[in-house]
Amino acid sequence: MRYVMNMNLVSLHVTLQEEYTEMGEFMSKGQADGWLRPVIGQQYSLEGAADAHVEVLEHRTSTRGKIVLNI
Repeated sequence: MRYVMNMNLVSLHVTLQEEYTEMGEFMSKGQADGWLRPVIGQQYSLEGAADAHVEVLEHRTSTRGKIVLNI
């Protein structure tokens, strides 16, 4: 299996449970080894969840990366 550093793990087809398990193990290993680091864009408090939802829909601040709700 060939791995690339720029990954998009969106599955648009029927995927077997074994494949989901393999992808999860691969991503967990990457995090543990330090070569897979998610890009975090905006962070919101739980009280700011409505603002986070608007950001997801409208991209007001041109967020790159994941939007995180801090609980």
